[in-house]
Amino acid sequence: MALQSPSLVVALDVHLLRQLAAKHNVTTIVVFGDSSVDPGNNNFLNTDLKGNFSPYGGNFVNHKSTGRLCDGLLAPDFIAEAMGYPPIPAFLDPTLTQADLPRGASFASAGSGYDDLTANISSPSLVVALDVHLLRQLAAKHNVTTIVVFGDSSVDPGNNNFLNTDLKGNFPPYGGNFVNHKSTGRLCDGLLAPDFIAEAMGYPPIPAFLDPTLTQADLPRGASFASAGSGYDDLTANISNVWSFSTQATYFLHYKIHLNKLVGPLESAKMINNAIFLMSMGSNDFLQNYLVDFTRQKQFTVEQYIDFLSSRMLDDAKVSLKLRKDVVELVPMNMERHAKI
Repeated sequence: MALQSPSLVVALDVHLLRQLAAKHNVTTIVVFGDSSVDPGNNNFLNTDLKGNFSPYGGNFVNHKSTGRLCDGLLAPDFIAEAMGYPPIPAFLDPTLTQADLPRGASFASAGSGYDDLTANISSPSLVVALDVHLLRQLAAKHNVTTIVVFGDSSVDPGNNNFLNTDLKGNFPPYGGNFVNHKSTGRLCDGLLAPDFIAEAMGYPPIPAFLDPTLTQADLPRGASFASAGSGYDDLTANISNVWSFSTQATYFLHYKIHLNKLVGPLESAKMINNAIFLMSMGSNDFLQNYLVDFTRQKQFTVEQYIDFLSSRMLDDAKVSLKLRKDVVELVPMNMERHAKI
């Protein structure tokens, strides 16, 4: 049975939140977690997993790269803001004062997990600053003009706005730091990772394939087929009534048909062959599926389920996408993997 719940996505009612905080005498916010809620503790650890450089923080106060692995605020910051507080500070931040302590702090550390081994793993390749000049040189050298994206909420620019699902980001506070403060459907307050890559190449943010404002002229630059709540397992997408990876791959074929008509089959083939393909998903297969809905637990051990997901990813990529190049998966479950197709 497909599970859908409006509680999955909740708009912050600032007035109500302040009322509840006052009623229950809530004055303190304490945060634990990984990169999704780390405001900069990793800046002060001997690790490569940091976000204290551009383009991170592009939409933060004074465009400051605080260590938050995003371009603006994190979810705890929005909650604090709704309560009338400043952004949640990192406990390791040397500028943290005694006066700040009553409001709480974040102990989160990017790359962390419940398993101590997860936190012990670190790789310099996980976080790479974008060298805009070099990226443009490489794009020109290899004739890269197109970016194609598959994935979940980490890279969905708004496809879910046009699906019958509760998993949408087309309302405040989402998009607070986007152009004109527009809530585009991106589940963040500004740009997503693919948008930064496009920006470095001199392109506008990656559009959602389902966006009705997408024009024929936009197609050569690519599109995103990502759908928040998705995964490699079709069952994961069915839980939230979103696009599975196999469905995303199918719509990519529709994209190729439109591109063929626009620029011709030969030019279209060149664009696709030289395109950058980004994939970011996998977390939901565990967080919304395996660990919550016991269907897969009855069928697979954890190791078997990982093999199942890998098999689904490779099969869909080979059959539907017909790729013969490196597919880069952007940090699913705090890891980055390269799968040779």
